[in-house]
Amino acid sequence: MTDYGLPVLNEHARLSHGIDVALREHDHARAARFARQMADIAGEVAAKHKRICETRISPRQGFWCAWFELDGQSWGSAGFHAGYDYLTGKGYLRGFCEAEEALRLCQQAQAEQWDGDWEDRGEIIRRHEAQVATLWEILRQAPGILQSALCKQHPEIEPLTLYYAEKRGDIRREKNGRTYMLSLSRL
Repeated sequence: MTDYGLPVLNEHARLSHGIDVALREHDHARAARFARQMADIAGEVAAKHKRICETRISPRQGFWCAWFELDGQSWGSAGFHAGYDYLTGKGYLRGFCEAEEALRLCQQAQAEQWDGDWEDRGEIIRRHEAQVATLWEILRQAPGILQSALCKQHPEIEPLTLYYAEKRGDIRREKNGRTYMLSLSRL
């Protein structure tokens, strides 16, 4: 058995369970820490696969699993890119992964040829960042604008972008009747 055998798989399983528990508890900061550790393991395993074994990838339970042929035996592992999945999705949108890191992880996943929507995720991240930059310019010029008015005047800014910009701490949204009053949270 190689040095990325069962101990690595056990650690990966522990971290995967940790993400599940943290998300059930709505503790995204802890989930992001676990996901970063999982991403490190994925990078190690991918690098070692290229050097010492033949790997075939096949879909299983929504994740991609690697099957290794080592010492004459075949065995599988859990989807090593689960950490990437969290950090480029909820982790990014909730503010626990910066855009540069999320884009780098998407590029790495594409380079490793992991099945998934990595290119689409990268495009979503870039679009979100562009919308937040536009939103900041608007809020600098018109602090206190109502969300309903902003969405009518600037249909290119998606309402979901406003929600996640608040979650990330980029803007403040205060309830004002049936809408929200928007302002910058950091200058």
